Amino acid sequence: MSAPKIFRYICLFFLTGIFFGSFLSTFKNGWWLFLLSGSILVVASLPNKLSKKSAGENLYIVGIMLIFFALGCGRLIWFQSNFSQINQVPFQREIVLLGEVTKEPEVNINNQKVEFTAEKIYTTEGFLPISGKVLLTTDRFLDLKYGDAIRVSGRLKEPPVLGTFSYKDYLAMRGIGAVSYFPDISFEARNKDEILTPLFELRNKFQQQINLIFPEPQASLLSGLILGAKKNMDKTLMDNFSRTGTTHIIALSGYNITIVAIIFMAVLLACGLYRPQAFYFAVLGIVFFVLITGASTSVVRAAIMGILMLVAQKFGRLSLAANSVIFAGAVMALVNPAIVRYDVGFQLSFLATLSLIYIAPWVDEKLKWLPDLFYFKEILVATLAVEIMVLPILLYNFGQISLVAPLVNILVLPLVPIAMLVGFIAVLASFIWLPIGQVLAWAGWLILQCQISIVELFGALKFSALKVVTVYSFWLWVYYVALFIVIWRSFVVKKSSIKA
Repeated sequence: MSAPKIFRYICLFFLTGIFFGSFLSTFKNGWWLFLLSGSILVVASLPNKLSKKSAGENLYIVGIMLIFFALGCGRLIWFQSNFSQINQVPFQREIVLLGEVTKEPEVNINNQKVEFTAEKIYTTEGFLPISGKVLLTTDRFLDLKYGDAIRVSGRLKEPPVLGTFSYKDYLAMRGIGAVSYFPDISFEARNKDEILTPLFELRNKFQQQINLIFPEPQASLLSGLILGAKKNMDKTLMDNFSRTGTTHIIALSGYNITIVAIIFMAVLLACGLYRPQAFYFAVLGIVFFVLITGASTSVVRAAIMGILMLVAQKFGRLSLAANSVIFAGAVMALVNPAIVRYDVGFQLSFLATLSLIYIAPWVDEKLKWLPDLFYFKEILVATLAVEIMVLPILLYNFGQISLVAPLVNILVLPLVPIAMLVGFIAVLASFIWLPIGQVLAWAGWLILQCQISIVELFGALKFSALKVVTVYSFWLWVYYVALFIVIWRSFVVKKSSIKA
């Protein structure tokens, strides 16, 4: 087995160890047995490996895989035990914490959710250092912003388990160890973070300017496209986006960035740019959106996957591209292992990127009879590849499958980069002189309205989406095993035909 392939399997077994460790509580006590078994196999097979006997080399590789599987389990267990000192604070007791708002608050109709990182806790000896995050639920009209230093007085509670859904594990993925409902909050300092605060201020100014020059629902759609913000979007329109399988365009997830990066490439190529030129413009576009959205962890992860996908397309080396993506996923999971199971955004980013490496060539082969007019075939291949890969994840988490998604995506996605570009230019122009921005906004309005009309037309169809009551995890495994076999066989057949 070649070194790149061994490296790929090492990363995959590490990720698999994290994933299985999150399901099976027995690993909390027995994961070291896998580590011991792998170590024994490595030591026992080392003489044969050094003498280059195939049997010994195979056992050596199996041992290495078991070791990294065990390390994945061990990393998850260590993370669950040590990610927050807040867990050690008695719940339901009045406490005082000093710390900082470390994420833009999520403002809802009745309240706002605030991610608060504690730095000090008040004790009989005064304020002592502490680490950990608390999710605060507080009054929606309290003017909290990213970077604010605040004092929190109230009771901490353990996140609940809601039926089969563990809210505690979900928050642990974000490094949050406790929740607090409507505590007393006072300000110690405003805009303490001097690095990211300007980015959030720029984001807020962009949002205000979009609302100034665009009417609804076009303003909400453009905010979703550029900023990943969709809180003000009408519920009916949101439902139509969901029913047509196009929600990803208004949420800057890896799923969205991967697709949009493909579309950017296709549009730039159609405009006459060479592929290397289009590659650099697309990468710059991704970096820009990371900055304009505030460079949140989830968006940065998604951007890394999107850029790796573009690199894979640029160099065209399957093994290098796959190893880069899988290694990036393993590094992200090493930092925060909870994302492997509980972060749907990470799952979509990871799988969507892999789909363009492994599944897109297979889909392209099946659709070789289609003419590539204005790069529509490239868009169709990318859309179908991603849909095939992420379909079980979407069904499992959202319980709905869109029957019109491929067609609607073909119609809507080519308009996405155009709407983003025209809308962005209009907003920039409005900062210079409002009337110019308003004139340009009419062109943006037309493109946005075309997207909305398509989504509303297909979303209104009774058969546009199929509700799925329950999707058991067993069927996810069946689907992915079957998909793996199909893709693997296609590669084997392709290699044999090349050799022949």
